[in-house]
Amino acid sequence: MPDGLGNLLQQNLLILLAFDYESGKIIRNTVELSLFEGEYRQVAAGIYDFLDTEGKAPEGELATVFDTILEGKNERKAAAYDLILQNLYESQDSVQADYTLNRVNDFIRRQRLKASIIEAGEMLQEEDDKNLTEVEEILTKVAKPRADLFTPGTWFTDLNKSLSFLDASSQAIATGIKELDFHELGPSPGEILLLIAFMKRGKTWWLMHLAKMAMLQGKRVCHVTMEMSEKKIMGRYFQSLFSIPKRYGSSREPIVNTILKEDSRTGEFLDFERVKINPDIALQDPEIEKHIRDEMDFWEDRLKRKLLVKQFPTGQLTVNELRGFLDLLSVIEGWRPDLLLIDYPDLMKIDPRNYRRDLGNIYVDIRGLAVELNVAAVVASQSSKEGVKSSKVRDIHAAEDISKVATVDCVITYSQSPQEKRMGLARLFVSNARTDMDNFTILISQNYTLGQFVLSSHMMMSDYWDLLEEVCPKSDVD
Repeated sequence: MPDGLGNLLQQNLLILLAFDYESGKIIRNTVELSLFEGEYRQVAAGIYDFLDTEGKAPEGELATVFDTILEGKNERKAAAYDLILQNLYESQDSVQADYTLNRVNDFIRRQRLKASIIEAGEMLQEEDDKNLTEVEEILTKVAKPRADLFTPGTWFTDLNKSLSFLDASSQAIATGIKELDFHELGPSPGEILLLIAFMKRGKTWWLMHLAKMAMLQGKRVCHVTMEMSEKKIMGRYFQSLFSIPKRYGSSREPIVNTILKEDSRTGEFLDFERVKINPDIALQDPEIEKHIRDEMDFWEDRLKRKLLVKQFPTGQLTVNELRGFLDLLSVIEGWRPDLLLIDYPDLMKIDPRNYRRDLGNIYVDIRGLAVELNVAAVVASQSSKEGVKSSKVRDIHAAEDISKVATVDCVITYSQSPQEKRMGLARLFVSNARTDMDNFTILISQNYTLGQFVLSSHMMMSDYWDLLEEVCPKSDVD
């Protein structure tokens, strides 16, 4: 008979399986056979089969379920089973169903931990360094929270919980794009926001814009990059925060910003206003470090420990490793992000033999991570070849696996024609939103030279293309 932790609870679970059909059904559907130990596992297997085939608890027929063993030639095994069954019969009146079921979740956690620790320990004894990653994945996987079937959720009339959606901390992070913020379509805790855009059209600038806005709202941001180095990302953040160009233009010509001018009273679009700017410093300037340090004298306290950038090698990071990294930050640094930027999931570790399936699973796991940690996640993905050819990128143009669109909570696409690129304009299309209005387009002006993903915005106008043709004829850019 097994002699480990949880034996009494295992026996009580078997009693409910054998004599209480309603409780037995719950146990049958939530406790895997592998979590029982020794002979208990074999007894549970027999009762599980009986429940499945007969649709009732065995009760007085319990002995007949195991008659081949009890009457078999292996006397030692028969005696062990006979003792277990006797204990079940004799103890059935002493088991409290509610109390036992309330302990099932802890039982599942304990048994999984034990099994994983044993498996990891056996692999470590082999002293093969190649096993270390697999050992880490085993331990990280078992630490990952499972679906909690033993708490009821939120009752509608429990107003202390059901009205928690009004808590400001659970609302979307403002993006600074008023048309998105009006519908609360910024990054939200427990959700994923996806941007789909052409190659090299500013996906990273978008992530950094959201990070900047989040920091200014007092949020903590973790930017995970698998494409650019930490040094380059940090350089871009300083560009974005202080509107610093990377270098001076030829003959120090002014930088031109396009501003979408609106009527302050009605909000009606008036004009594409062109504003010239003469930066007094650039990243190539010999005095740039002193300039940034002077600027940070004002910002340092406000932004301290608000932004962390972490680079991982392209094609190496798994979601379990990302979870482990975030757990490490929590334990060692006492720091958890409110906003998690992943640049970008398509560059994580993916099995090339099952590329699309693996990529889809990565998005599912990232969303699970966002829910688990109650963190707002933002990711970016390239558009497909069809999207590159299209004048308006849509969610169906997501590269590789379209299932990512179904997994995320909000999909925004980025489109830009040659005319718009010349003018510093682009369009954001809210293609898919789980919690608010979608299927609308926002016109934005931007200036990547100054590190600005968005300078101004306006809802798309019906006569937009005619207005654009007036200020920037298509013939001038073809």
